[in-house]
Amino acid sequence: MITKPIDRNTVMPSATPTEAEIAAWNELTRDEQLERMRAELHHPDCDIVSSATMDDIRRRGRALAEKLRRG
Repeated sequence: MITKPIDRNTVMPSATPTEAEIAAWNELTRDEQLERMRAELHHPDCDIVSSATMDDIRRRGRALAEKLRRG
């Protein structure tokens, strides 16, 4: 599978990063990583109240990651 390089100026935290996204994230400084994580946590979607527990969210995330790995 051929993947294009990730622009380190646009890389953001992800629950299911690709190898290229992990490499680009690791190229960021700690301060750049923190700035991007804070930006994600201040996204309007983070203000939505949910009845899902952390276990529910983890279970869904793991299921999605497995689905993406399988293609």
